Amino acid sequence: MKKLIIASIILLSLLLIGLYIPKVKAVDKKEDHIIRVVSYNLKYGSSNQEDWKERKNILADQVLTYQPDSIGIQEGDYLWMSDSGLPGLLEGYDYVGVGRDDGHTSGEYTAIFYRSTYEVVNSGNFWLSETPDQPSKGWDGACNRICTWVTLENKETGQIYTHFNTHLDHIGKEAREYGTKLILDKISHFDTPVVLTGDFNFYQDSKNYQVIQQSGLLRDAKFEAKDSMSYGTINWFLKLNFRWFKPIDFCFVSDDFDVQSYRIDNTGIYNNKPVSDHYPVIVDMIIK
Repeated sequence: MKKLIIASIILLSLLLIGLYIPKVKAVDKKEDHIIRVVSYNLKYGSSNQEDWKERKNILADQVLTYQPDSIGIQEGDYLWMSDSGLPGLLEGYDYVGVGRDDGHTSGEYTAIFYRSTYEVVNSGNFWLSETPDQPSKGWDGACNRICTWVTLENKETGQIYTHFNTHLDHIGKEAREYGTKLILDKISHFDTPVVLTGDFNFYQDSKNYQVIQQSGLLRDAKFEAKDSMSYGTINWFLKLNFRWFKPIDFCFVSDDFDVQSYRIDNTGIYNNKPVSDHYPVIVDMIIK
């Protein structure tokens, strides 16, 4: 009887491994004609400063390996945005963005870093609230939430696109709903190709997700890509993840893009665990 139980456990374990642990696809070397956009929730450096000192260099090296044209970050606190953080570690990149609490340096940045081969045509920030032009907390949100955007022009090719990046509220249902609608309204006034990245704190196929998918403005790059994959984006600093985990970090794109590939990368490791509690989203595109 004991042997039968052990054999059943082993068989069940093998079935679970075969069914649920996905084959994670590698992030290809970036080609010159590709626009690569990344979304990455970094985990606040202040949550564990000693831990941050160890993982910041690994995470920065990981980002540099991707060679993104632009990367939207979330949880960019004062440590991440200090000279010893990403601005000093991401050589060849500049950024736009402000702290959400005062519009200057206080609070989380949803900054967008971009390669120095691009010129900023225009940029801005707005708060996800009833008063989007000033630091503020919206609806039933737990804290101030902000969206950063930048229109970039490639100095060599002249190609232009606009990158929006945000981090929706983790508590307020109305804050996520109305914040989503506000972002879409802002995007509707742009005539450039648009990318929207962020930690949305809602799942794929949720109500707010469908609002974006059905807006006529943007679509999830995961389902537009010629070469895609399925994998969750939150990991709780655990190396385990399953195919049926749904992402909460997204890259939405306008119809102006021909999406080549979509990746969730789990290779950033330090101290035998993921370098952040979220995996990055990496999307390769071509402007049609």
